[in-house]
Amino acid sequence: MEWILGLNGIGHDLTFTIIDKNGDVVFVGEEERFTRIKHSHGALPTNLSLMWALNEFGLKKEKLKYLAIGHNPALFKFPIGRLAHEQLLKYYINKWNLGDVPVLYYEHHLSHVASSYLTSSFKEAAILSVDGRGESTTCSIYKGNDDHLEECWNHKDHSIGLLYLAVTTWLGLGSIGDEGKTMGLAPYGSPTFLKLFQRKIINWKTNGYFEVDSDLINSDYSVAVLEQYLGPARKESDPITPYHQDVAATIQYITEEIMLGLCRYAYEITGIKNLCLCGGVALNSVTNGKIVESGIFKSYYIPPWSGDVGTSIGAALLAYQDKGEKKRSNYHYPSVYLGRNIPPNEVVKALKYSDLPFSTVNSPENFAAEEIAGGKVLAWCQGNAEIGARALGSRSILANPMLPDIFDKINQMIKFREPWRPFAPSVLEDDMERYFDWVCSSPYMVNVHKFKQKYKDLFPAVVHVDGTGRVQTVTEELNPLYYRLLQNMKQLTGHGVVLNTSFNIKGEPIVNTAEEAINTFLSSELDYLIIGKYVVNKKDIDPSRKIKPFNYQKQKLDMLPGISNCDVLLLIGSEYLLQYPHRDGRNSFKKAYKNLVTATKSVKVISNTDEYLIRDLFTSQQCIIPDIIPLSNLNQNRYDSVLLLADDGGYYTCMREEIELLIKLSESHTKHAYTMVSYLDIHRLEDFKEPFSIWRNSWEKISSQDTFDPSEVIEK
Repeated sequence: MEWILGLNGIGHDLTFTIIDKNGDVVFVGEEERFTRIKHSHGALPTNLSLMWALNEFGLKKEKLKYLAIGHNPALFKFPIGRLAHEQLLKYYINKWNLGDVPVLYYEHHLSHVASSYLTSSFKEAAILSVDGRGESTTCSIYKGNDDHLEECWNHKDHSIGLLYLAVTTWLGLGSIGDEGKTMGLAPYGSPTFLKLFQRKIINWKTNGYFEVDSDLINSDYSVAVLEQYLGPARKESDPITPYHQDVAATIQYITEEIMLGLCRYAYEITGIKNLCLCGGVALNSVTNGKIVESGIFKSYYIPPWSGDVGTSIGAALLAYQDKGEKKRSNYHYPSVYLGRNIPPNEVVKALKYSDLPFSTVNSPENFAAEEIAGGKVLAWCQGNAEIGARALGSRSILANPMLPDIFDKINQMIKFREPWRPFAPSVLEDDMERYFDWVCSSPYMVNVHKFKQKYKDLFPAVVHVDGTGRVQTVTEELNPLYYRLLQNMKQLTGHGVVLNTSFNIKGEPIVNTAEEAINTFLSSELDYLIIGKYVVNKKDIDPSRKIKPFNYQKQKLDMLPGISNCDVLLLIGSEYLLQYPHRDGRNSFKKAYKNLVTATKSVKVISNTDEYLIRDLFTSQQCIIPDIIPLSNLNQNRYDSVLLLADDGGYYTCMREEIELLIKLSESHTKHAYTMVSYLDIHRLEDFKEPFSIWRNSWEKISSQDTFDPSEVIEK
């Protein structure tokens, strides 16, 4: 049996998984960690992340048995999506030098299910998968028995995950991946709008069955439709009012009721007392806690990769099971540390480049515990990175939760995020009963439970407004070094508890390299940076010295021929970006534009859309309005360099007209042409001639069929 590469290569949270010949998952690469673009929307992973992993593990086409994909394009709603994705995948397989490696497709929810059940210790289980949408399915119930998975029920089109996302966007809290902000805001309000939601937006029953308003479904859960029922959407700069808090509380309550109902139904149709939970909605830790405490099932397993990250794991495991010499692989993870390691030579090189004074310690866990107990806030990088949405003691910011000012310090001066968002406690698992009303193992920080009353005031930095905490229980088996740190904290303070939050600042992915760790450390009020045995103390840095921080986007711009000394042409080719101000695209645009203004002499815009919308975009993002050139004038001028900006998802969501324009530009008089097809990730446009041509050819083939309307939006 050779190695298997699993891939979640569409939508968001693009990820790949490597399984060795023994059936063990040896590495999981989350695209966002490599591109520094959070949630990594797009079509397929870029060369940077995938090629790094292939080179790191010495994988060539001779060693790869299968490429397993965590979705099935044959089930896509739009024919253009099916055809183009298939052709694009062939193109990238050749680009990755994987040759004729066989490709296996697995349905999205089946991949979710496999990522949960096949990594659990259960011999049999009911498996509930709930997310936004996979192909057309939004939730499903499976029964697992040894190595066999059987689908018992599914639901299509109606999506509690997409509705929760739409409400998050309406609240002005962000887009995909920001639903946790709504969950954190909910305890500040009350579910006072249940009748409004049930009458206008979503109807649900006690068995979990639900139906969403048809206008929302037909508009792909548009915020504009939601505004008809809830009023104008909140802008990011607007204050949060009790009305917003109550809307958040309402959608959270509805989600909990639906999920509890689905759990009851899953037990009813399977009769099994073990539950595996997965899908993006299983990242809602408040709901998970209520499911665990409900007693519907006897045992639970919720993996840390419940979201779309897990589909690459599930697809790879399914391929191993379906095509391997064995049936079900004989491993069970408690391990979540499957990401990239930061080797010592990389740490030393980065520290020396930055001219930072540093020292070494023999026992970083002892040093860290002493500083945390003394009130310091430190960044902690040890071993392989954890995967999934939560930091679990490998890429963490750690602090003493008993200090009352720590909460505000980390939110305001380190993470730079909303002041009402809670932090999580890491607790020695043996002490869970001491601090919480509910006792269970929670190694992946996916459950929220109530603190006992007498400890709510003792740990102000990790107790939320409703008296709960999103707890991580730590064992020596899971993470020996982190376990010893907590033991040291217990000896020093009497409590083996620390505040644990991810090592990043707002809007950034968790750090993946020594350079990124140093940048985050220097750009915040962290007191210490500890990577392996290397320690940097902020007090040792002379504030008058000029530190050389890394600027990845500027470095990349500087490497592009002609981009630093010529006009830059921004193409805004989609009204979608302009008309929906709450989408991630606007935030990405602001970052990209500011980088370009810094790195170039002047900026021009060419667009085939309404000039008013363009001006509104620049104004809303507090950017200087540049010259706006009509599309008809494109061929009347020569430009040394061109930068094309598409909306979130890049070329994968472009319409046919835009694809034609991109191809024309790539073949035209421009000397240097670039496209930002994955948010801020810049590529030479010539590298995308073939992908764009694939889209064009797919359009031509599909458009000739009477059954397909080419005016429809391309499948995302």
